[in-house]
Amino acid sequence: MPLEIPGHFPTSGAVPPADVVGRADAIEDIATRLRLGSNLIIAGPRRTGKSSVAGAVARRLEAGGGVVIETEFMFTTTLAAFVRAMFDASARAAAGQGDWWDQVVVAVKRAGLAASLKAKLGRIAEIGLSLAGSGEPERRLEEVLSLPSRLAERLGSRVVVLMDEFQDASKLHADFYRILRRYVAGGGDVSYLFVGSRASLLRNLFVQNNEPLYRTAFEYELPDATRSEWRGYLERKLAEGKIEPTPGAVDAMLDRTGCHPQGTMMLAADVYAVLCRERRDRLTMDDIAEGGDRLLKSLILAFQAEWQDISKDRGARIALPRIASGEPVHGGLSRAESKATTDALGRLVRDGIVRRTDRGRYLLREALFAEWLRIAVSA
Repeated sequence: MPLEIPGHFPTSGAVPPADVVGRADAIEDIATRLRLGSNLIIAGPRRTGKSSVAGAVARRLEAGGGVVIETEFMFTTTLAAFVRAMFDASARAAAGQGDWWDQVVVAVKRAGLAASLKAKLGRIAEIGLSLAGSGEPERRLEEVLSLPSRLAERLGSRVVVLMDEFQDASKLHADFYRILRRYVAGGGDVSYLFVGSRASLLRNLFVQNNEPLYRTAFEYELPDATRSEWRGYLERKLAEGKIEPTPGAVDAMLDRTGCHPQGTMMLAADVYAVLCRERRDRLTMDDIAEGGDRLLKSLILAFQAEWQDISKDRGARIALPRIASGEPVHGGLSRAESKATTDALGRLVRDGIVRRTDRGRYLLREALFAEWLRIAVSA
């Protein structure tokens, strides 16, 4: 009978460091570079493990005594929310857990509490009091972005700032990147790790010479986990759950998902849940086939939305179905169609949606998306 282990195959958001498959060398390398003062970029499509790797890097740094301030922009909708998150992260690093921003807001109205906060947080408390009492957006942003360097000064150690989905930062303030530049380019004891799923937008912030952050950080190319690393992970996790795969079952899972990080984890979670529910301890090829069909069905709406977005590009609309079905990409196209396709392929490769395997040969990085696209186009 299988063991029911909650969260055994995590599928919601970034996974814990223990469930980051492969990439151990990359995690250590990124952590080392950040400790030594480099500013780095990790760019690529969603669902490929960027945030999970960034989280593992943060935990590695913290385990070594480092200080990490983590922020994200996908669900941060206002400048005020960003200010609060940055302040709380900095204050917790300085003085431990607590609802520090709430205390600051109260202290603005009650002078006695302000003195207590200053004793605990020093200059960080003074910045917080200024933030809570100021209504001028640019000044608030400048002050909150100064917190990592103030924290490094207070603690006498390097601070790493992790900014996830960073390409969305300008939605909070039009001059966010211009204001941030002085802190990113200033050196000192603060390093930055910028992560983003809209790869071209993120890269352009650092490679185009008319952008404020031009050449203040450099991309780190994140390697994919190998098939053997995925096989070892799945076999270990199944064994921990007291499940024995029949010959070929694990490889069938990897064939169906193409070793895509989220797809593989979702398929593993699906079949694990079925085996636990049915109290069976053997994973069969039929389990993989049925689980893959269920997963594909559950992803239809997501894939439809992704296709609608990608296919706005004429060349991508031509290229992706051909890649998914293994057809020659440029076969039978007009000159204009061929040029549009070539241009689109360059963007798709840069954005990590497509991988070039040989001259004129490409693969969609997400095998389940390719499978859905073959079905949708042929219907």
